[in-house]
Amino acid sequence: MNKKEEGFTEYENLFWYGCETPHLYSILRHGLRMPITLEYNNIYKYGKGIMISHSPYGQLKYCITRNNIAYLFVCGNNGLKSKVARDHYIYPEYPEKLDKQYDSLCIERKIKLIKNKNEEEEENEKTRNYDYYCDYIIYDLTKINLLYIAKIQIP
Repeated sequence: MNKKEEGFTEYENLFWYGCETPHLYSILRHGLRMPITLEYNNIYKYGKGIMISHSPYGQLKYCITRNNIAYLFVCGNNGLKSKVARDHYIYPEYPEKLDKQYDSLCIERKIKLIKNKNEEEEENEKTRNYDYYCDYIIYDLTKINLLYIAKIQIP
C-alpha cells in the first residue's frame, strides 16, 4: 500500500481483516476458511462467519504484535447487503436464520476520541467525541477478496 496513485476502482469498498501471525501464513497458503467450532464469548456470537472492518483499529485487537508490528489483510468487496445488528445481542443461529436478502451482518462500533490526557479529565459524557465504524460478519467467503497485506507499526 505504498503506491498512493494506485487506484482501487475495481472494488466498491475496502475492508481490514486482522489475525494472529501464524494464521496469516495459513491464510496465505490456503485462503480464508470458516471456523470449525464456535465460541460464543468472541466474534462467533454472530454465527459462523468472518469479521472484517472499515477500521484497521477494530481489527488490530485480533493481531498479536511482534516488535510493535502488526499485519492486516486489506480486502476488497463489491457491495454487501448487510442486516444492521445490535452489538449487545447474540446471533448464534446466523447465517441459517438470516433473511436470504442479506449476505452479512453489520455491527456499528464507536471509539472514544481523546486529544490528550488533560482533555480526558475535563470531558464529561455529553461532550465526549466518538469516531464510528462498522464491523461486518461475512457468511459467504466469495464476498471477501484478499488484496494486500498491510504492515502497521504500533507506537
